[in-house]
Amino acid sequence: MSDNRWVVPTNGGSPDALVSIIVPCYNCRKFLAESIESALAQSHANIEVIVVDDGSTDGTSAIAQSYPVRFIQGTHRGVSAARNLGIRASVGEFLLFLDSDDRLPPDAVAAGLAALQQNPNCGMAVGAHNLITQSGEWIATRQKPIPIRDGYQLLLRSNFIECTSSVILRRACFPESIFFRPSLNGAEDYDLYLRLAQLSPVCSHSQVVSEYRLHSSNASRNSRMMLSHTLAVISEQRPFALKSMRYFMAYLYGSLFWRRKYGRQLTVEMAMSDFELPPHEGISAWSLLARSYPLGIPVVLISRMLPKSLVRSLFRRNEVNSPCHESATSATH
Repeated sequence: MSDNRWVVPTNGGSPDALVSIIVPCYNCRKFLAESIESALAQSHANIEVIVVDDGSTDGTSAIAQSYPVRFIQGTHRGVSAARNLGIRASVGEFLLFLDSDDRLPPDAVAAGLAALQQNPNCGMAVGAHNLITQSGEWIATRQKPIPIRDGYQLLLRSNFIECTSSVILRRACFPESIFFRPSLNGAEDYDLYLRLAQLSPVCSHSQVVSEYRLHSSNASRNSRMMLSHTLAVISEQRPFALKSMRYFMAYLYGSLFWRRKYGRQLTVEMAMSDFELPPHEGISAWSLLARSYPLGIPVVLISRMLPKSLVRSLFRRNEVNSPCHESATSATH
């Protein structure tokens, strides 16, 4: 794999380096102020905060422009396009992507830079993150594997990074050909990590560097979108994974992991639905489940013959006993 990687400049993470914090946002006035304030409150002084409004209609832009940030007004094209606008406008030696409903602890940037300084061959550093409620209360802390021997292999198995703002990236390892893909409305961060991890190593540390807010609008709760897009992302890795038996085995594991994870989630959604989907959506959902997680089909069919109250009780009991956070992909913006 080393033959396929870029040569990373060995300047580490200078204490004086400029870090660009890019905040894409769309109709998020409820949380945006907290997000921006957490970025501006970094103990690392040399930062630029770039807020990209993806065509909001709820007054988000007014909130953004009330802070000392670089503001970019875009048309509504999705989170990937908004992040790409921020990348092109930024000048920092390092990049950090902060979703507009999440927050950064004060030492987040400093911790990421320290990790990259200690690992000058790495293109990105990932730290721990907290899960918080919609109102900002702590739920749990998610640690990352330490140390990371091969970030690409780990990413093939699952998106262990989980939270976009828990990563700081070295711009020197960000080739002009690699941006977030606007065609992906989910798993776009996972796709980016996989492509970057082919080029340079990934390091990790134990400090909490992000707070991920759980709420009903998180993109990872859209099971149909996440299942189809995540499988598309992992499938594109097959040619590279075939270069190594251990990569190919990780690829096979990851493919099964995502089918089971989002296939189960889609099964629960279809089983608990109080109404029939419109014909075109219903056909799409059944077709996706049949292709990706056929075990879910009899579960949904049986659930349609049971009282809805019983079905809800069974699946909600299962949710309580399952992990509270998806080991998956990006949040809303």
